[in-house]
Amino acid sequence: MKRFRYGLIGVGPVGCVVATHLVQSGAEVVVYSKDPEVTHAMKAGPIKVHGVIRAEAKFNNIHTNLTDFLEEKPDIIIFAVKSFNNRTLIDEIIQSGGLGKAVVVSCQNGLSVDEPITEAFGRAQSLRMVMNLGCKFSSKSEIEVKFFRPHILSKIKEVDEKIINQIVGDLNKANFSIEARSDYQRDVFKKVILNSSLGTICTLTGLTMRAAMDSPDIESVVRTLICESGALARAAKIDLSESFIDEAMRYLQSGSDHMPSISLDIAHGRQTENEDQCGALVNLGDKLGVDMPVTKAMYYLMRDLEKRSISKFKINSKPNFKPNSKPNFKP
Repeated sequence: MKRFRYGLIGVGPVGCVVATHLVQSGAEVVVYSKDPEVTHAMKAGPIKVHGVIRAEAKFNNIHTNLTDFLEEKPDIIIFAVKSFNNRTLIDEIIQSGGLGKAVVVSCQNGLSVDEPITEAFGRAQSLRMVMNLGCKFSSKSEIEVKFFRPHILSKIKEVDEKIINQIVGDLNKANFSIEARSDYQRDVFKKVILNSSLGTICTLTGLTMRAAMDSPDIESVVRTLICESGALARAAKIDLSESFIDEAMRYLQSGSDHMPSISLDIAHGRQTENEDQCGALVNLGDKLGVDMPVTKAMYYLMRDLEKRSISKFKINSKPNFKPNSKPNFKP
């Protein structure tokens, strides 16, 4: 097969990490950016990834106009915007001339975030990547990766297996570990459970991931959230292993002393992915008749906190909390 021309939409830390590895593998990457500061950083010099993985790349084809970007006719388009932007972005793509034959890869968090893409463009043009990394900008041209585990790309019959294998090959060539799997929905579910349990708790308490799991009381709440979601997975016929709950707890207990991205969104008055994580679990639970009282409580608390954070940030542009490394309460 010919070499792919990749397109990137969404120049946050996740999108930049994926695109930097693609360029480092030798692939051509066309960028669509709506962030003036990141656009300037990309044009000025290389984007650097450091931490538990390392990569560096210079981007030479950057567009701030969506129509111009689509006229470059990328073969594969990486969707790395926050999932709540998907429907608006899809409408803008359609209004700007459409995808052509490009296949979209959703590199996003959430239970069913690829559904709007599939509905708009069809299953033959939609893939899902389960992201297993934690990263943030340390400057507009540098991304720090705190943790990294192998990623999963959906393997579906509607998309030519050669296309899937080439995407996997291009990323693995640059040491961005990834594999294609037909049972990817199980990994989607696992990732949503992990994100919606500890991420929500950290955001509501202002604690880092490690500090939250160091508290026996909070750890107990996290376990309850995972157990509720495990029951939901069984009702949805998602085949999680019998040891998943213990494996999930061990994984979360190994977390580093940093804030999850959803906490940073709240700190800066930004919309979160709560609806696609806790909200999606609650909605599926209601649909399948699975009682999830603690998950539902976390969802509504997060929804209220998000509204108040966005409202307050309009008045005060500074982040509205500092992360705590220790619980700020006494038993």
